[in-house]
Order: sequence, then C-alpha cells, then structure tokens
Amino acid sequence: MALSFMFILCIILSGGLSAISLFSNPSFEVDGLPFCATRGDLNRDGRDDLIVCSMRENSALVVLLGKGDGTFEPLARTILGSSVNWLLAVDVTEDDLLDAIAVQDDRVLVLRGKGDGTLHEPISLILEGHMLHSASIADLNHDGHLDLVTPNWPAGSVEVSLGRGDGSFFHFDTLAAGSKPSAVATGDFDGDGHPDVAAWNVASRDLSILRGRGDAMFEPDIRLAQGGYQPALDYGVLMVAGDLNGDSRDDLVLSKQGTNEIVVMFGAKQGGLTPSGVFRSGEYPLTPLITDLNGDQSPDIIVGSYASDDVTVLLGDGQGAFGATQVSGLCSGPGGLTLGRFDGDEWPDLAAACRGTFAVSIFRGNGDGTFGTHVLSMPATDALFMTEINILGAGDFDGDSRSEAVVAASSSDRIFVMFFDHLGVRRSTAEYEVGWHPTSLAVGHFNEDQFLDLAVVIRDWDPGRDGPIACPGPPPPDTPRGEVVLLLGNGDGSLRPSSRTFVGQNPSDLKTMDFDADGLDDLVVANLGKPRTGKRGYVSLLRGRSGTFEPERQIIESLSPHQLAIADFNGDGIQDIVVADRGTERQLGDVAVLPGAGKGAFASKLVIQTEWSGGCIAAEDLDHDGRSDLVVADPRGRKDPYSGGETRIHFGQDDGLPTHGKVQPGARPLCAATGDFDGNGKHDLLILNAAHDFSILLGSGRTFSTPTRFSTPGPATRLVPADVNGDGRSDVVSGLENGVGILLSRESSEAPPDK
Repeated sequence: MALSFMFILCIILSGGLSAISLFSNPSFEVDGLPFCATRGDLNRDGRDDLIVCSMRENSALVVLLGKGDGTFEPLARTILGSSVNWLLAVDVTEDDLLDAIAVQDDRVLVLRGKGDGTLHEPISLILEGHMLHSASIADLNHDGHLDLVTPNWPAGSVEVSLGRGDGSFFHFDTLAAGSKPSAVATGDFDGDGHPDVAAWNVASRDLSILRGRGDAMFEPDIRLAQGGYQPALDYGVLMVAGDLNGDSRDDLVLSKQGTNEIVVMFGAKQGGLTPSGVFRSGEYPLTPLITDLNGDQSPDIIVGSYASDDVTVLLGDGQGAFGATQVSGLCSGPGGLTLGRFDGDEWPDLAAACRGTFAVSIFRGNGDGTFGTHVLSMPATDALFMTEINILGAGDFDGDSRSEAVVAASSSDRIFVMFFDHLGVRRSTAEYEVGWHPTSLAVGHFNEDQFLDLAVVIRDWDPGRDGPIACPGPPPPDTPRGEVVLLLGNGDGSLRPSSRTFVGQNPSDLKTMDFDADGLDDLVVANLGKPRTGKRGYVSLLRGRSGTFEPERQIIESLSPHQLAIADFNGDGIQDIVVADRGTERQLGDVAVLPGAGKGAFASKLVIQTEWSGGCIAAEDLDHDGRSDLVVADPRGRKDPYSGGETRIHFGQDDGLPTHGKVQPGARPLCAATGDFDGNGKHDLLILNAAHDFSILLGSGRTFSTPTRFSTPGPATRLVPADVNGDGRSDVVSGLENGVGILLSRESSEAPPDK
C-alpha cells in the first residue's frame, strides 16, 4: 500500500487589506506596533479614513483610506523618528483639508494634508524639556485660527501657543498650574463663550481650571482636589471635554488609570467643576471619547481599557445621568481608540490600535452602545473554574440544520451546549457534568438511533481529590488514567450519560470514525503520557459498541502525541490516521501518517513533517480530488522559532514520496481548521494566530486568497467553524478568557478566481 503527500508551500500569515469582509471585525496591519489612532476624511471622498501611530525601528504615521464598507487600504507611511504620545486630525491650515497634529516628548508636529490622503513633511514646534503627553486644540482668542495648549511637566505650567492659520504656531503665554501637569483639555466649562483649560497635576493630585477671557489670556487657576487617586502611575489620568447634560457648558470626563475609574464632572457657572459620578472601567483605561452611540441625541461616554482588552460604555440620557455600564470585548492590548462611521451606516464604529495583534481592528457599532460581537458568558455555577474557554466543538443535536456549539474550559468539570436561532442569537445553554479537566470532544453516531452523540475525553484530575495540578510543596500523586465520557443524543438537543471508558494518562485529543464499517463510530485517542517520568505517550483505538466502547487498544507508541486527524489521504477508501507529536523541551516532534489497512488495522507510520512544535492539524479534501489533504499549523517554524511560524498544506497523492517545497515565514499560527465561509462550496482556511486574532484564506482548490485578518471580542484561545444560523456558510465560534464569541459570516462580493 502506497501513501504519499505532495507538500505545497506554506501560507504566509502576514495579513491583508482585502476588500472582502466576511466578518464584522476586520483587522489591518500597519507595518509596526500601533499605539494611537485618529480618524477623518483625508481624501475628501465622504468616507472616514484612519491615521495610525506605528512603531517599528522608528515611529511613523500610517494612513489607511476607508472604502466605506468597514475595510481600508494602506496609502502612505511618514517616518517621524521618536514615538507619538497624542494624535489628532484637524484642519489647522484653513484650506478645508484635514491635517495631522502629532505630539512627541519635546515637540509638536504638524503634517499638512494634501487632500488625497497623503501628508506633507512635518512642521515642528520645539518645546524642549516639556515632557509632553497630551495637547488640546481650540480657538482661544476668537481670531478664527486654532491654537494649541500643552502641559509643561517639569515647570508645573501650561503653555499657550497661538496658531497663524497656516499650520504653524508661536509661543504666547505660560500659565501656572499644579505640580507636574500631564494632561490638558479645553472646553467652555463656565458657559461664557470663551474656551477654558483643564490640567491634571500628577504630583499635587488635583485639577487646575483656568478660565479663559477670550483673548488667549486666563484667570489664575482654580484647584480642585481629587481624592482617592493612587499615584503609582505618573501619567495616570486622561481627559476629554464635552457638554453631557445640555446646559451649554462643557463637562469633563477623566480616566483614572491608578484606580480604574471613570470620573464625570459638570461645568459650573462660577468656573469650577462639580463632581457628578464615578464609574468602574476596565484595567488601565485609555482616553475617554464622547459621542451619541445609540441615536437618542444624547452624548455617551466610551472608554477603552488596555490591560483588560475591553471597552466600557456609559449611555447618557442628555440630562447628565448615565445608565449601567456596558462592556464589549476588544482585541489584545488596545493602545488607542477612535470613533467613525467606517461601514457607511448610521452607527459610530470603533477603531482600536491593537498592540497585541500589531494591527488596527474595526468593531462595528450595533446601535445600542455595544461594538462588534457580544461575549456570551457561561452559567455562574462554574465561575470558580471557568478561567477560559479552550475546548470547542459543534454539531446539530436537535436536527434543525443549525449547528450547536459545544464548549468547555479545561480547568472545569463540565461542558456547555449552546443553541442558536436563525439569526445566530443564542436561545439557550445546556450544561452537563462530565468529570474534571476535559481536553477534547468529538461528535458522532455511537448507537443505532441516528441521533448525533457526543464523546468527551477528560484527564480526570479532581482538585478536591488529587490536589492542584501545580503547587509548592510535595509532588502531587501520579496522574490518574483519563476517561472517555459518552453522552447519547435524544434528537431534541438534549444528551444523556451512557458510559465511561478508561484511556491513558493525560489524553489530549479525540477523533471519531467508523473504522470497521459496522455502522457505529469508533474513537481514536492521543494520550500524552508523562515523558518527564519516562512514561511515553501512545495512540489508542476504542471500537464502538452500541452506547459504549470496547477497552482501548494501543495502536502506536509515540513520544508525546498531541493532535490527531482522520481521513482518506490516498483515495483507497480506507481511513488513515495522522499523529502530530509535539516532542519534548529538548526534542521537537513530527507529523506522521498511519496508513489504514482496513477493519481497524494500520501500517507502519510515515513521517511527512519533522520539527513540529505543537500547533494544530486539520484534514479536508481541499482540492476535491477524492483524496484528503492535511493542514499543519506550526507556531515556531524551522528558521525562526520565536517569531516565524508557518502553515503547511500537504496534498494527498496516490503514490510516491512527499515532495517538500519552499518554506516561508508566517505570523505564528496556533491552530488551523477548514470551513466554507463564503458559501461557494469550496474549502477555506481558518487560522488562529499567536496574536489571538484569526485569518481567513478563501480557497479555490489548491490556491488560496491573501489572508484577511479579523478580531474576536477578546483574545481568542481556540476557534472552531460551525454554521450556527443555518445559512450555508461557516461561522466562527471563538473561545475567550471570559466566555464565547460567535462571529457570523456574511455574504461577500468578492471571491478568489477559479484555478
């Protein structure tokens, strides 16, 4: 029996700016680490564009031109040298063209817009030694020119620079403030028609309010103490001004990073500010934004949080009161946020400069104060152990032509089955106890009733019985044998316990297939063993018997088998098994095939890929030639084990040895899966990236489109394709640290050409 693969070059996971937007949270790379962003119509086409601060060898501004459908294309990159601390798009040259203002530590740069989306070389206003961390723009003397206000940290002052109307500024006055001012905002806080200035003073822990006279001159500052602030972070308060209660006086919103609070203060006729409310934010809140998110003509408050990867929204009633906070998940490490109408509808969308993914992600506004995909939480009964959802599967258990999502956390003792309606909205969630530390699950037919059933493999490590997995003190007892827990389907979506069958130590993966053609699915289990103690892993087969399984039979010993795939790779009608061994700390693993010999027997293994480090594998007939193909995701790669990574596709062949092609670096893929995301009947690739977002590569047989990246509502730990709304297109179920995200695929106007 001959079995071989032809290796086709790996897919580069570098991201793309394709016009295809299959999901609502597209991401766009900016050739560096993004840390701030602003928006505006830079090319006068009526669509919002983005300017992004990006850091690679040098800081740069990257322009992304909006297409009006939520997608962007890169246009220009302007090198600035040192990093940018504050960014704004505004017309300071009075030519009806938007310009960019970028604040660095010791200078303010003005980059005049050309009207086509590109920017002129910067004009610099040097403010040596000021340690700038913010700025504010307003017409302070009513001459029609925008002026500039900046904090002077060492001097304990606020500097006023007047604009000439051509993009240049000149220093006009120095205003005394508190000790070490770090943030400034301008607004008419007393309602007299003249801009005032607010400055946050770090060392004195207070606010300075400087009332403007309308001629760029100001009254001495009014000090407002701010109790409860913990000065662990020197620059821990960010501010924005706007009228929140409709009294024609601007109010002030503060993000306090030391206490994770949002503070609202109302403007007062006497020139001070009146405290109104304190609200909890996520961890390390960013600069607040003010706009109407839900169309009620009342301003709302939006605050992103860098450390907790989320955005907090306070919906206002227009009278100064705010409802309960709403939280939407964001990408990994949002460094800056901006709002715009990027997809052409009436609701503001959110653009996040995501440091964790090295990309800008768009989260479409839903019109209710939330953005993008909602995070679906699990029942509180398991909150103690539900640290992250990292076990996923899917199957139609109730026969409604829509897939249910089966999810679990490996640190818990139960699984959850989530049911959805035709719109992809969760209808209900069922919960089943299966035993401690589930590691994988598979759906199949394990009895004669034709209803879909569920098998779950668990490590059976009970914290109450066996103690924590890792803790100081004496070593824990030996790892118990794992178990396969069988839940039989009733046809209405419910499941009932049927049997439990022992397997090896530390089972890591589970796959199902009817190897002996008896009409009942069998199971293959990868058991990691304990390589450190000399207990090698192995792969075992459990033959299905109505509602139960025969005792396991070892079919191959392996160093540390981690992932499995089952398919017919040589087109002989007999199923083969792929075993991906992740190796040990000293030795990388490999990927090998066990050619099927029929009736549950297998030939000697054939290694098709060496130096595999432990990602994911998936099998599918990608080119529709009757032979299954194999997708192997490797987060390390051969040449660069830390930032390389690659996704390889091995196409099955009738005979001959595997042919290795060119290896190209990727973006550290963690996992790979297949699905039909555009509904054209061809298999596409879903790649979970190490940055915890994902890429879609639309397939056309043996070729694939440029990768298009998308964000999940929080850093993703695992992904699985599933058609949860029954529209014939694969959706994406994402396991998150605090729940589950469902990303519904949408009809695409573009598809890769047939080849």
